[in-house]
Amino acid sequence: MDKLRSWLVAFLAVVMLVGFVWRINSPDYYKLEIHFQKVNFLTTDAIVQTRGVAIGRVEAVNLTDSLVRVIIDINNGTNIPRGSQFIIKPKGLMGKSMIEVAFAKSSKQDYLKPEETIVGFTQNDSPFDPRQMEKQIFKGLKGIFSRDDSLLIQLKQMNEQLRQLRK
Repeated sequence: MDKLRSWLVAFLAVVMLVGFVWRINSPDYYKLEIHFQKVNFLTTDAIVQTRGVAIGRVEAVNLTDSLVRVIIDINNGTNIPRGSQFIIKPKGLMGKSMIEVAFAKSSKQDYLKPEETIVGFTQNDSPFDPRQMEKQIFKGLKGIFSRDDSLLIQLKQMNEQLRQLRK
């Protein structure tokens, strides 16, 4: 009887150990495949986020004949509505990129399934686009010069008031 009890305890310990190891090794994410025309410095381990909250990371970036195939890991429990947009955006000043997920607004609960393939987009606006910088510089200069004009008008009015007081 004692031998049976000790074998039973050993067997339960092994089952618990296998269950624990299986639980530790089970992924806490699911994979999605996204196809892009270009990825603008997107690298593995880049952040996948929505509205500023990280919901996953980029696992792999692979070049194929006609497009770039990106595999992302999305945290379990994060349901992405079908029709959501996956947009590569620049992150910071160092030139790295990230994926922003713009959730689609849907009344029915139709979510993307693991291993699905989606077509993604790349944001064209670069923070260092020379044309955009030129527009911003001229806009700023215009604001400075328009303030100078108003300052000159105020100085002229004050000068006129001083002349009237002297009379």
